[in-house]
Amino acid sequence: MSIKIIAEPLVIINGRTANHFGIGEVVNLRINNELAPPRNQRRPVWRWDIITGSDLGNFSYLDDHARLVLLNLAGGSMTIRVKDVMNQDEAIIILTIEAPEKWSLGPIQYRYHAPNLAHAAFRAAIQIENSYNVSFDNIEMREGNALPQCLGRYKLEGINSNNHHNATYNLKTNWIDLGISRQNLALQAAADRNHLAIAIDRVSSSSFGPRSGRPTWPDGSFTWDIPWTYRLSNKNFKTINGNSIVIPDMGFRHIGVVITHKEILVGNKMTIRKGGQSYTCYANDPQVGDYNTWNL
Repeated sequence: MSIKIIAEPLVIINGRTANHFGIGEVVNLRINNELAPPRNQRRPVWRWDIITGSDLGNFSYLDDHARLVLLNLAGGSMTIRVKDVMNQDEAIIILTIEAPEKWSLGPIQYRYHAPNLAHAAFRAAIQIENSYNVSFDNIEMREGNALPQCLGRYKLEGINSNNHHNATYNLKTNWIDLGISRQNLALQAAADRNHLAIAIDRVSSSSFGPRSGRPTWPDGSFTWDIPWTYRLSNKNFKTINGNSIVIPDMGFRHIGVVITHKEILVGNKMTIRKGGQSYTCYANDPQVGDYNTWNL
């Protein structure tokens, strides 16, 4: 009898790569008997084993079905085997567990420039790369914090030296539920292909006019390297037998890169960059957009 293991995610996503799953996913496994056993053959007795990757989740099984709940925040790969102990037929499947590691901004959706000021702002979707179209529905993400670096005019005038560093982001409301984000179709329309949009980011530079008593505007820059973290949501996971799974407190994990918010002031020109997108305006440029629409 020829057998194989079929892995079926609880969340169906179009374009998913077979046997790739996201951290926090629930994956149901079943045995596909490609050839029917002869009538006189004994009923199979199935044994399930995790050959590698046993630390990546909770595994439970019942006869010819099994369930995997992916709880480890680091991702990796798993090798699972099922064997009929009556006649030693067996099958192996290798699963790849993806983590949300690459962060960027999607295409700019709206631009805003305040007139008569060296200022630039834009709005775009925060997105994570999802090349294999897995589900991250059971993950929450949030923006972290770090002290920015202020040079030139930013340092002289004390611009943005405190309001970024002193933000704490400790409240639970600051965690973004990726499952809710995925179901927001308007939000997903703002993302690049093979990316998952998680929120809209309103990116703005400081605004500078001529400095009193100075014939020229001193140059300057502001650099803010932003760490992002993710964690499992508090979901009611169940084993294949219907028992509740107690999720270990693993805290949170930083994504593999930081995102840089960069403002560069040169004369009366302001350039703002973040997450792969940029926008440049001069103080004497006509107004672009308006604040209220940018802030929607």
